[in-house]
Amino acid sequence: MKIGILSDTHINFTLNSETEKTYSHLILVIKYYFQDVDHIIHAGDVLLEEFIHDLEKIAPTSVVRGNMDFISKWPKILHLTFEGVSIVVAHEPQVYFELKEKPRVFIHGHTHYPRIQETHEHCLIVNPGSLTQPRHSPYLIKGFENDAPPEPTLAILEISQEMVSAFIKKIAKKKNKKF
Repeated sequence: MKIGILSDTHINFTLNSETEKTYSHLILVIKYYFQDVDHIIHAGDVLLEEFIHDLEKIAPTSVVRGNMDFISKWPKILHLTFEGVSIVVAHEPQVYFELKEKPRVFIHGHTHYPRIQETHEHCLIVNPGSLTQPRHSPYLIKGFENDAPPEPTLAILEISQEMVSAFIKKIAKKKNKKF
């Protein structure tokens, strides 16, 4: 099973003749990278509810409410199970430390930088970064600088026979093109 993961898309504009082209481009990019996913998870800070409806046209979609979302029907924390693998989704990373029982996969957003890490509790933590407002990671390796601009990213989670893997996908971006 393949799950496409997004977060922090911050679509904070009204769809009109000026913004429709940018929005349509964003949907096309997501369709391309998520063309063979079985499910989509959005880890919050969506802002535009219509965006979730458009994701649902690609694959069934689950969403949590981020600190910038005001759509009360979206939960703050979501517990999912796919092929026997427990997944918890929350917008803010500190929710992980509040969980009494750790899942196999914890998905979060909020920081806008991508990260995949396995904890000593064997929980795979996945942050897809941001497709529209990427940021540099604060975790720099000594001697390396943030010399290139941060890139738009999303993540793919694969589950096969209870084996779990994830990867970050950098999105090709046209020069001077903003989503």
